[in-house]
Amino acid sequence: MRRAAFPFISITLGLLLALLTMELVLRFLPVNEGARPQVVDQEHPVRSLEPNRTFVWSADWNFAIVNVAHTNNLGFVHDQDYLPGQRSSLLALIGDSYVKALMVPFRDTVAGRLSSRSAPSPTRLFFRNL
Repeated sequence: MRRAAFPFISITLGLLLALLTMELVLRFLPVNEGARPQVVDQEHPVRSLEPNRTFVWSADWNFAIVNVAHTNNLGFVHDQDYLPGQRSSLLALIGDSYVKALMVPFRDTVAGRLSSRSAPSPTRLFFRNL
């Protein structure tokens, strides 16, 4: 019985050690965490992401593109929260993944550039991904 248990225990411990090592390595690499889209239903008819979340977006096996993105209080990729009571003008951007642009820093996206150019005037940006 002892001869049969030793190989089983050593293989199990070896696999657990390998899995633990891979987990620790991946914790320090910029692994894509996912954008976590919210459910579209009667209450939330517009597709959005999990609100108030900062996450890592990366591409390819070698992390060729890495970006840290943030969603506002409505779940759209934007550095500013949407304040419905604010009496400033509202600019809505409607587009696809090229407008959303998770692969670049927010300041370099269309919404980020428009937001920085309109900084002196209180313009709010609202983004919707198709």
